[in-house]
Amino acid sequence: MKAIKNIYTKLNIKQNYIFIIFIIALILAITLLIITFIHSKDQSPYIYSPKMNKPIIINNVFLKSSDGSKAKVTLPVKKYSNHSYSYDFIVKKDINGMQQKLNVNVYYTSFVIKFNDEIIFEKSANKNSIIKSGGSSFNMITIPDKYLDKKLTIEFTSNLPKLKKIIIPEIMIGSENIIRKAHFYKNLSNIFIGFSTFITAIFISMIGLFFIKIGQKTRNLFISVLFAIIMSFYLFFNTWIITYYLNNFLLSYFIEYTCLSLFLIPVFLLYLNNFYQNNYYDWRVISFKLLTIIIFINFIIQSIITILGISEFVLMEKITFSLLVISILFINISIPTINRNRIDTKHYLVFSIIPLNLLIISIILEHYDIFDISMTSIILISIIVFMITIFIIDFKKYIFEYNLAIEDDFFSQLAYFDTLTSLSNRHAFEQSIKDIISKKIKFNNMYLIMMDINNFKKINDNYGHNIGDLYLKETGKFLTKLENKYGNLNVYRYGGDEFIILAFDKKPKELEKIIMDIENLSNENILNEYEYNLEFAIGYSMCNVQDSFEILTLKDQADRNMYNDKKRKKGGSINA
Repeated sequence: MKAIKNIYTKLNIKQNYIFIIFIIALILAITLLIITFIHSKDQSPYIYSPKMNKPIIINNVFLKSSDGSKAKVTLPVKKYSNHSYSYDFIVKKDINGMQQKLNVNVYYTSFVIKFNDEIIFEKSANKNSIIKSGGSSFNMITIPDKYLDKKLTIEFTSNLPKLKKIIIPEIMIGSENIIRKAHFYKNLSNIFIGFSTFITAIFISMIGLFFIKIGQKTRNLFISVLFAIIMSFYLFFNTWIITYYLNNFLLSYFIEYTCLSLFLIPVFLLYLNNFYQNNYYDWRVISFKLLTIIIFINFIIQSIITILGISEFVLMEKITFSLLVISILFINISIPTINRNRIDTKHYLVFSIIPLNLLIISIILEHYDIFDISMTSIILISIIVFMITIFIIDFKKYIFEYNLAIEDDFFSQLAYFDTLTSLSNRHAFEQSIKDIISKKIKFNNMYLIMMDINNFKKINDNYGHNIGDLYLKETGKFLTKLENKYGNLNVYRYGGDEFIILAFDKKPKELEKIIMDIENLSNENILNEYEYNLEFAIGYSMCNVQDSFEILTLKDQADRNMYNDKKRKKGGSINA
């Protein structure tokens, strides 16, 4: 943690947070370049190596409907679920002698593979499962050798109600390893974005822990971490390759819909936290709380209904998406109308709405596959821009609180600081005594040394108070050096020309050296322009056991010893 503080100090982050935003933007740009590389058709030789080992993808077919219609289409394609659909294909022998596999990935769909009227493979929904529609399934089917090079037919039937659309998928043919690699690279952008979002969450958590260490509130940062984790899980479990490796469609089904249903709750919590921090309480607070509760209750009810087998998430998704749309519309209305005089980060909160709108629109388009383009890049941009905005809000708040803390610390130090000598003052001495009594300061033994400047009254009378102040400054410089030299010394200007030193855990010989250093200064005329040397009268007392500490006794004893030393140095007469 000390190393982090050193880096923080060197980078001067509180003044250069624009630099941090630039670094994050640079990472975003690199991420987008990698995604572009992955999606570029020109890079296929690099993705599949060797080039001939790519799977065969059957996606241009004559699609036949159970109503007798037939049309040439490019798969995947959406059709209404009131009919079944089929197309023909041929699985050829592999020239390398590898076992051929057929990969069919379906959403809420049953299918059957036939040779003439002979059924080779059948996949239907498990009626004993709580997900009667079958959910999404990654199917790797072995084609027996006797059916190779023969025309096969695959027929799809929707497990959903007739009003829902069925997705007729493309199929891949090749070895299991080649098909797995193909899906990995096809889903690499989602995996990369999900992983990047998760790493971002960990990074922000580390920043949050650092803020906690230096005494700052970090609720916003940790809520944004929750948001990032939810979105990373949504992106991860929305890929076929994860479904393949997980081999548990029920778990992936619940995780995907849980993330989809709940990802706006952290957003509401972030806005609510900003309201609370600024003591901004109006209809927005009640409304945001109400929407948060409604979204959560909707998820709980849908989960119970799904588990009981009454219905399923997919059949109730219109309710979920309606809530998302209502929520974002409400955010678009409520945030821009905030009173800026009450919340100074309003412009950042308003800006955060833009990526949120993009995010929800992209998720809806991606979920319903409205456009034949990947929305993952837009989802990534939306997540990162939103999180950067929240980071800026929290960082600006931290800078404001940091400056306030610096001011408070300055005035606090001023109350315990003597500006003339740069030493601790009498208030600081009294606080130290309280700390000793309460045992915040602990010691095995302690010496209390009292000293004052000899002839100080004459110096003021003969040369004026400005010169008297010069003697006091030189005393402050000397005692500061003494404090640094020996350690475990607390030096105070007690008042006027009187000074007190608290020396903790010193051996008698160390005390003698300290006294000797003070005496040696008295023998040096460091202010040789004036008649009087900087000379001190010194007295000390000792406390052997902290439990027997009594400040009045120690101070009186040290004061008497100082008086005797002054008398000795003055040849029997006392005149300060």
